[in-house]
Amino acid sequence: MIPSVSEEGHLSILLKEKKRVKSNKKILIHIKIDTGMNRLGVNYSEAVELIQKVSTNNNFVIDGIFTHFATSDEAGSDYSKLQIERFNYIIAKLKSIKINFGLVHAANSGAILDFPEAYYDMVRPGISLYGYYPSLETSESINLYPVMSIVSKVGSIKIIEKGESISYSQRYFTKKMILKKRRNLPSSFRTNLK
Repeated sequence: MIPSVSEEGHLSILLKEKKRVKSNKKILIHIKIDTGMNRLGVNYSEAVELIQKVSTNNNFVIDGIFTHFATSDEAGSDYSKLQIERFNYIIAKLKSIKINFGLVHAANSGAILDFPEAYYDMVRPGISLYGYYPSLETSESINLYPVMSIVSKVGSIKIIEKGESISYSQRYFTKKMILKKRRNLPSSFRTNLK
C-alpha cells in the first residue's frame, strides 16, 4: 500500500512509524494536490513548494501526484477544465525544475467519460467500475453494464398497530394498523404517541 500525503503532518506520521518499526527503506508516497475539490490535498498554490521539499528528503520517494475533480460528472464542466489547467501548471513547473514526481493521475469516472485530457498515466474509476454512469449529465462514451444486483427475500413480517414508532429515534410512526390486529394487550403496553 502506498500512502497519500496531503500535508507535512502526514510526513511526520510516516516518519514516526518508520522509526518505530526500525525500517531503512524509503517510503513511497503519492501527493494529493487540491486543485479545487477543497476536501483533501495540499492547495495547488503551495503544491510545488511541498513537492520540492519532499523530493530532497531521503526518507521518501514521490511515486506519484494526483488530484480529484469536483464536477467532472457535470456536462462540459468549466470547473473541471480549470482544475485540469491548475494541475497541468503544477506538472509543467515540476518538470521545469527537474523534480521527479512519478505517476500522474486525476480522472475519476466522470473525467474518464468526458475529459480524456485528464487521463495522464492512469485513471481512477469509481462508480463506473460497477457499471453505472456518475450522473445523467455525463456522456455514455463507454458502454457500461451493471456488474451486480441485489436480491433479497422478506425475512420477517411484524404486525404494528396505528401510532407505534419504528426504528431508531422513533423516526416513523405508523398511520394505520399494518396487516391484522394483534391480540388484545393491556393499554399500558401500547405507546400510541404521536
